[in-house]
Amino acid sequence: HRPNPIIQMGLFTDGDGIPLAFSLFPGNQNEQKSLKPLETKILQQFGCDKFIYCSDAGLASEDNRVLNHMGQRAFIVTQSIKKLPAEDRAWALKKTGFKRLSDDKPVDLTKLTDDDKNQLYYKDEPLTTKKLDQKLIITYSPKYAAYQKAIRAEQICRAEKMVANGSLKKQRKNPNDPARFVNKVAVTNEGEKAKIHYYLDTDKIAEEEMYDGLYAVCTDLL
Repeated sequence: HRPNPIIQMGLFTDGDGIPLAFSLFPGNQNEQKSLKPLETKILQQFGCDKFIYCSDAGLASEDNRVLNHMGQRAFIVTQSIKKLPAEDRAWALKKTGFKRLSDDKPVDLTKLTDDDKNQLYYKDEPLTTKKLDQKLIITYSPKYAAYQKAIRAEQICRAEKMVANGSLKKQRKNPNDPARFVNKVAVTNEGEKAKIHYYLDTDKIAEEEMYDGLYAVCTDLL
C-alpha cells in the first residue's frame, strides 16, 4: 500500500472532453508548477491566446493567477477563505454586507427565514496583493450550510462515542475524520503517571461552523 502518488498527470481537455495536452511529473512535486508548461503548450500548438482560466484552489496559486492575467487571458479561481489575510477573512465571515443574487437586495444573514433557504447571497470587495488587483467574491448558500451542519452532526456523534470509549486511533490525517473534534489532556496527581483524558473540542466545532455555507472565488474580471 502506497498512500502517496508515484507520478502525477496534468491534462487539458476541450469543452467536449477531448484531450488537448498533458504533462507528467513526479508525485512528490507541487501540482501548482504543472500548469505553466501545459498552458504554454496550448498557446504554442493551438494559438488559443484568449480564454478564461478556471480552477479549484489546488491550482490557484498567485503565480498561476499572474500567468493568466497576461495578454487576453483572465482567471476565475476558488479562494480558500481560511488562507485570506486576517482582515479580509474577518470581512468574509461577517454576516452583513450580503445581497440576494436574484435582485441585489441587501440582506443580513442572521435574519434569514425558511423562505430564504433556496436563495443565493453574495458580496464582493477588491483584493490587492503585491502582484495583482483582483475581486474577491463571497457567496452564501443556506442549503449548502444545512448540508454541512447535517454532516458535521453525524461526525460529532461519532466523536462523542470516541470520547466515551476513551481511545483514539493514531495517525488520523483525513480532514473530515470525526477525530478532529476530539482533543486530549494529560491529567495527573502529584507523583502519579499521567492519564490521558479525551474530550469533545467545542472550540473546534464552533470554528468550523463559522464557514458553513460560504464559498469564495477570486477573479481579475473587474
